Amino acid sequence: MGTYQWVDAANIGGLISYNTLTAEISHPAAKSAVGLLQFVGGGKRLIPSHECLEIGDIVLSGHPKRENGKDKWHPVQKSQLRQGCDPASCRWTHAMLYVGDLHVIESNKPTKLRTGVTLAPLTRDSHNREFLILRYKGTDFVERREDIVRYALMSSYLAPRQYDIGGALASHFRWRPNGADHSKRIFCSEFILECFFVQGPFLVKEFIAVTEGENQFFLPADLAVDDRFDHLPMKYFELE
Repeated sequence: MGTYQWVDAANIGGLISYNTLTAEISHPAAKSAVGLLQFVGGGKRLIPSHECLEIGDIVLSGHPKRENGKDKWHPVQKSQLRQGCDPASCRWTHAMLYVGDLHVIESNKPTKLRTGVTLAPLTRDSHNREFLILRYKGTDFVERREDIVRYALMSSYLAPRQYDIGGALASHFRWRPNGADHSKRIFCSEFILECFFVQGPFLVKEFIAVTEGENQFFLPADLAVDDRFDHLPMKYFELE
């Protein structure tokens, strides 16, 4: 499988052509998604399956394990371990909200050209990141997920914010004495938390703790262990 060593063969649903993808998710979305898709060993390109995703899904990403089974080091992983998060869940280091047509909205790290809350193709990192789909359980979420996605999309234009590198660093030292101020900056998992609270309301207790509590954070690993979400493997197509 080359770079996709974490993808089980059973999770590959066959071939898909660019023309078929265009017909199913629109030409602009397909062009954006395929434009960042990278070749791996053997000239193969795997594209996340739009058929297994639903709007309002959370997509967690993390570095695949090394060949010896150990996790690759990552600063967010280290911070989550220091917070006392479940070690197995600390490998998930980024959270994104799926908005449809193979695109996500996220608060992106400042190591990228575009930072802060932005829209991006899910394929951007699919060649070197493992994905986990989280889907909130219950009919109440199904009724509200379009509002959650709309809020996320609109916030990036009506109230643009940068990635909260200070908050991410503070989580490493477990220091946030006055609660989170998300008015100008926000990091990935707390942006997800905000979207679910404001337009849900879901994750209410967690949102209040982060914004009003002392030294509280909401991290990707917290999402990974939340039993209100179903855990679903990402499925893929091989692009012809």
